[in-house]
Amino acid sequence: MKAVKAVKETPMGEGITRKICNNGKETIALPVVAWDAPVRTGILRSDKNRSLVGVGRSLFTTVNGQDVWLGEYAKDTSILLNSHLVETLDAALTSLGLTDFSRKINCWNLGREFSAVYTIPSIQFKGPDGQMHALQLRIDNSYNGSRKLQALIQALRLICLNGCVGTGTVFSLSQRHSSRIDVKSLSAVIAGKMESEAKMLADSFENLARIPLTIPQGNYVLRNMFRAAPLKFSGIMARKIETLWATPTADELNPTRESVFGLHTSGTRFFRDLEASGKLELTEKASRHFALALGSMAGNADFKARLLAPIEAEIAYSRATDE
Repeated sequence: MKAVKAVKETPMGEGITRKICNNGKETIALPVVAWDAPVRTGILRSDKNRSLVGVGRSLFTTVNGQDVWLGEYAKDTSILLNSHLVETLDAALTSLGLTDFSRKINCWNLGREFSAVYTIPSIQFKGPDGQMHALQLRIDNSYNGSRKLQALIQALRLICLNGCVGTGTVFSLSQRHSSRIDVKSLSAVIAGKMESEAKMLADSFENLARIPLTIPQGNYVLRNMFRAAPLKFSGIMARKIETLWATPTADELNPTRESVFGLHTSGTRFFRDLEASGKLELTEKASRHFALALGSMAGNADFKARLLAPIEAEIAYSRATDE
């Protein structure tokens, strides 16, 4: 049996991804690896007994009788299983009485990259727009070394539950990959921060609502954000949020409308729809960048001035290549 080490992928519909294999020519279709699929370590070899990867220990699983490479490590102790993370965090939340949580699992790159997003309705706070927000907790992990073990606590605007995009991160934790991490203690620390982080998120949103922002100024912020980091926040994203910023929904017509928080809400609406379209990884990365940039306007005067610098659309998007 020949093991497959895929180097490129293209979506083929629900549950299926087309893979271009290690010889660069052969193409096959494989089901996406389940987030909690059993994994094994060893040296992957072809049917001619040739090693397909380097000298380290390989992590792989089996899909429909086919061995699929997930990652490679110098030592077995570097492997931290997704299933162990989820089971331990579930138990930590439950032990604190937070039993009403819902959990959404996202996987990318044939199961090598993983994210679990928890929504916890029992911990809520009222935002400056009068809408209720719940807490979201996201845990990241990977089998291919592309992500550290990471935890983020965010706010979820409940009126946008159909998209479930969390923004406004106030707590983050990042650790190097190792099975020696005390996941039980780590989960207890994360779960125990939920109540205090809700208060901090409420305060951060109030700070954004205190920064006035006219419609033209909001456009300047989006354009300058794109020009500063086009690979993280594209021109198409900026222009689409400009449109939403200019056409608020009924719930957005409140005293925070012309403020940085109002722009934040327009962005949340865009990322909600982007996530619903299936672009999960793009949504995760771009929404985090967007929220952090707006959050920095409350505490960094120089950064705020750069984002508010007037710039016309023709100039801002003249070099955009993402259309």
